[in-house]
Amino acid sequence: MSLAWTVEVEGPPELSVGIRENRSFFALGTLVLSALAALGAVAAVLRGSRWRLAAVGALGALVLAGVGVRVAALSPMLPCGMYITHEDDGSYRCVDR
Repeated sequence: MSLAWTVEVEGPPELSVGIRENRSFFALGTLVLSALAALGAVAAVLRGSRWRLAAVGALGALVLAGVGVRVAALSPMLPCGMYITHEDDGSYRCVDR
């Protein structure tokens, strides 16, 4: 869901010409929820077998790594308000309407 909310502004600037709504806050919210779900899954199997704990821990680590990658992609957009525009050099500019 995080990728779906921000894919239009993460592509090349010529694909997202003009002012776009800044959905980075919604994307960050889904990332936090997925990280909490991964940690909750690890906590739920703490009393289970070692193999089950290892499997859930490995999957949780993959989710947390994905969260890190997404936060790195979203971080330039987070300081902006409601609208952003994608510049030709790949950066983002905050727009006040």
